[in-house]
Amino acid sequence: MKTSLLILTAFSLLPFSTTHAAQKKLANTDLCSQFTIISHRGLSGLFPEESKPAYLAAADLGTDYLEMDVHRTKDNILIVNHDNSFARTTNISSIFPERVNDLISTFTFDEISKLSNKGVPILKLEDVINIAILHPLHPGLYIESKSPELYPGVEKQMIDLLESKGAFKTVKVYFQSFDLESIKRFKELRPEIPRLYLTDAPYSTLTKVEIPLAVQYANGIGPNLGVIKSNKLDAFLSLVHQSKLIVHFWTVDDQNLMKVLINAHADGIFTNRTDLLVEACGRLNKPEITKMLSRY
Repeated sequence: MKTSLLILTAFSLLPFSTTHAAQKKLANTDLCSQFTIISHRGLSGLFPEESKPAYLAAADLGTDYLEMDVHRTKDNILIVNHDNSFARTTNISSIFPERVNDLISTFTFDEISKLSNKGVPILKLEDVINIAILHPLHPGLYIESKSPELYPGVEKQMIDLLESKGAFKTVKVYFQSFDLESIKRFKELRPEIPRLYLTDAPYSTLTKVEIPLAVQYANGIGPNLGVIKSNKLDAFLSLVHQSKLIVHFWTVDDQNLMKVLINAHADGIFTNRTDLLVEACGRLNKPEITKMLSRY
């Protein structure tokens, strides 16, 4: 999923009464119980993104899904990393200075194992699957096919790996992509596994083009919340739900805005701050969260 620096200015038109109510503890626990918490690259607001600590911490907090971006190495191993290169997320400039901006697909996993993300190793997709399966709370897996045009057949490879690990029988799985062709391939291969069509299209395109495409090929749509003005939120949610889709917004890290979306009947959000969202939903209180995270 693309990086989004979403702040409250995207919702600057919110009526004061709505904002004020959202700042209070949520009274409607039914809405929270139905709300999907997706840990964007794990608890990436506090730990290195897509790392073992980030995923374990999110799982401990009771997230519904661990989210990840999948790439394939030169030797055909699926790994998790957001970008198409390691320039931003690793120490590659000191390990392979001449290859800083090279695509992930040009590296073997042995080479990648020499890199680190703020001191922690790069994970294989299999590692994250194991975390979800072995964790006592069994968080789901929300898996993005990242730049799938670079990795022909990656959808089948991902599905084969999940099947070999017994993941479909153990945890919830959601496939996601900005690439419509990839969404179509997931539908052809495993139509029973839900799919989210990601988009950062402007509002007009989102409502007139992207939602109809999602209806045809996916189970839900994942828009950038930043393209939706607050006075359009209710109408947008109504349109999505009337289209028999769910909506998971990305990427929301402000706790008051989380509460606004929950009260507005959004279905879920991607967040880098799972800790703030589980607190907003009343699943855990702040002392419980602090105690859980102190082990990392």
